[in-house]
Amino acid sequence: MDNPHPEREIERIVLEAGPESAGWFVMGLAGVVDQRTAFENPLIAPRWHAANTNCANVAVKYTASAGYVCYHYRHDSTNRSISIDLTGSGELGQCHLLFPEGTNGATSVFDGEAKLSFDNNQVEESRYVDFDVSSLSPRTLVVNYA
Repeated sequence: MDNPHPEREIERIVLEAGPESAGWFVMGLAGVVDQRTAFENPLIAPRWHAANTNCANVAVKYTASAGYVCYHYRHDSTNRSISIDLTGSGELGQCHLLFPEGTNGATSVFDGEAKLSFDNNQVEESRYVDFDVSSLSPRTLVVNYA
């Protein structure tokens, strides 16, 4: 995202929308998809690389049910890693992470110290890594890529 005043740092951008118009952001760029009820088993599929964004905070909540998903996304191009601090009300989830152009896919995926199994996939010209998360209690996921 281009900063119209590059001499000033953008601290944050807050987007708020009503239920009818929030879908483009939540299911698109932020990539939070409710696959069951009240985020019991969400799909986390952020597409921040498509917007040239290396850091993002996302919180999505259903007020009526208190179902929620929150994550802090960080891409470190120098170390070729993506980290996500993730939490939510659900029991488990799936991740479908977009890689930057020119990468070959994941070399490892960690949930804290635990190494996770994963699949590298390609959709047209875009590369993704897919893996399951066994709990949405607060955790840090790290994906290293080549």
